[in-house]
Amino acid sequence: MSENRNRRAISVPAAPAHSPVGIVVQMLLLVVCTAVFVWLWMLVAEHRTGAFDETVYSWFAAHLISPALTPFMKACTFLGSAWPLIIISLLMLAIVRNRRLGAAVCINLALIFGLNTLFKEIVRRPRPSEHRIIQEWGYSFPSGHAMVNTAFYGFLIVLLWWFCRNVWLRWLGTVVLAALIGIIIVSRVYLGVHYPSDVSAGFLFSVAYLIVFAVIVKPWIARSPNATALRG
Repeated sequence: MSENRNRRAISVPAAPAHSPVGIVVQMLLLVVCTAVFVWLWMLVAEHRTGAFDETVYSWFAAHLISPALTPFMKACTFLGSAWPLIIISLLMLAIVRNRRLGAAVCINLALIFGLNTLFKEIVRRPRPSEHRIIQEWGYSFPSGHAMVNTAFYGFLIVLLWWFCRNVWLRWLGTVVLAALIGIIIVSRVYLGVHYPSDVSAGFLFSVAYLIVFAVIVKPWIARSPNATALRG
């Protein structure tokens, strides 16, 4: 009896198999997000996003920007900066029993940081200068906060759906993390350090990236002896 119990404790539960419809939806999402990202890149290279960027920022200025909201937006943009994400990754690596899961979180963060740096060095788009509320350095396209946080917190959402059995906790975590991604993205435009086209491109790329990254790392994480660590 104890042998069977131990065997169940280390068994690797397979996540529900994707239906053909689910696979098709993922592939369509991958293609659409990648295509729109490339299209935005081309528009930025041709300096043709001005009307879109100005329209979106004008709406922010008319309906959102206020002295009372600015401290909150500054706090949100800080939550999406490098150090909080690094600390969360290292804590997961140290605390989570499934070492491969913790390692995947760290690899994901390092990889998306590297990709964002590469894209910025290729495009070399200057940041907006007219509406700055805080000071930032470096290039603008694609937004690092949008790209990195979508990939980082988005992967945590994926992990919830892979390993969390509690439906209510799964949905609560998804809503909270998705809202965090959204408010961090909004904060970058609000604070005047990114164009709307920057954050749109960063978000779209990371959605496509997550689909590929999840497919690659899922079998590796599932083979860990402690793959059940987050289930329950």
